[in-house]
Amino acid sequence: MNQRVIEVVFVSMLLFISCSKPEEVVIKLYPTQVSLVEESSTQLQVTVSPGAVSDYTLHWESSSPVIASVADGVVTAHAAGSAIITVSTLDKQAQCMVTVTEKPKLVTRTVASSGKVTNGIKLTYSGTQFTRIYAVLPRPQTNDYQTITNWEAPGCTEEQCPDGVNSYIWKDVDTPSIPVSGNYVISETFDAEVYRVVVDVTQLTDIPAYDPQSEECRKYLQKEANGLIDPTHSKIVSTANTLWDKAGGDIIDYARRCFQWTATNMTYGNMNTGLHTIASLMNSMTGDCGNYSSVFISLLRAKGIPARHIVMVHGKLDEYHVRAEFFVPGFGWVPADPTWGGNNFGVFDGDYIVMTRGINNIIRGPDGNDFLATLLQTSYYWYWYQTEGTYSFRHTCTGLK
Repeated sequence: MNQRVIEVVFVSMLLFISCSKPEEVVIKLYPTQVSLVEESSTQLQVTVSPGAVSDYTLHWESSSPVIASVADGVVTAHAAGSAIITVSTLDKQAQCMVTVTEKPKLVTRTVASSGKVTNGIKLTYSGTQFTRIYAVLPRPQTNDYQTITNWEAPGCTEEQCPDGVNSYIWKDVDTPSIPVSGNYVISETFDAEVYRVVVDVTQLTDIPAYDPQSEECRKYLQKEANGLIDPTHSKIVSTANTLWDKAGGDIIDYARRCFQWTATNMTYGNMNTGLHTIASLMNSMTGDCGNYSSVFISLLRAKGIPARHIVMVHGKLDEYHVRAEFFVPGFGWVPADPTWGGNNFGVFDGDYIVMTRGINNIIRGPDGNDFLATLLQTSYYWYWYQTEGTYSFRHTCTGLK
């Protein structure tokens, strides 16, 4: 009797033990909210109990992979917006809200002006009997600052300058083909879309060393013909050394200091008199936009930074302007306008059509030989006549809106 009671009690205890509730699985994700910038990533931390994470099979999922994807807890941001990251195991899950903001753009381009452009030379005359006219125009190219399409120049021959960067067209007409007064001697038409370009120079860090064998260094570091750019001039060298020391050898800081020095120390004047030598500019410290750019470029070249002119026409008002740009390894060309100074470092306004980049271009002359075009901006022309009356050659470039 006593033994049977004991057996019953023992069985009851076993039943009690086998029916106890198993411990509940708990999964947690940290953090539960995270903010990322496009193209960045972060590792989420997950815990599972009881036991360790390795004891479970985890499943990761994003509600919007195009905004933020996930793999093994690593979240990668792709586009601005929000997504929910979910991790689950068995029938449990945890979530993290991810907000992605747009990455600051190194370069922003917005269309500033566009239109069907006609660029050419109009000839008006009375009583003059021309026997030959030879004319040259720069041929604008698609580049960082503009898109050129549907270009046409009937009756003209297109040539590339030896620098491999710029192009031009020429036309040679004699007596039977001399245009009627008021018509174009030479012209080109094209659709142009010109951009306002802003480079966030604060993002230009960890700049690699310049390669002396690169195209930029081979072309845009030396002294230019006729002394129009001279990185060896004594005042350029001494100024460059001072600014370089203040910049601590930082390329962007140095370029900005050269930009500010030029804008502050130059006086605007001698307009429409062409480019002057650095020797004369350092003496007078007076010049127009092209000469401001020459001083700025000379200071940059003095410290091994490739730089060149940006030669332009307005496209609306028959106005002309010259800016500069300098080369940064790993990025490309950065625009700067020392004439206007201020916030025009790393900025290109989109009212002007770029005709050429750089000066002292070699073009074909009327005798078929090379001719040094100091500033291939508007036109070059030669003419011959049998009878002289009145006449005028006028460059015009219009069509941007």
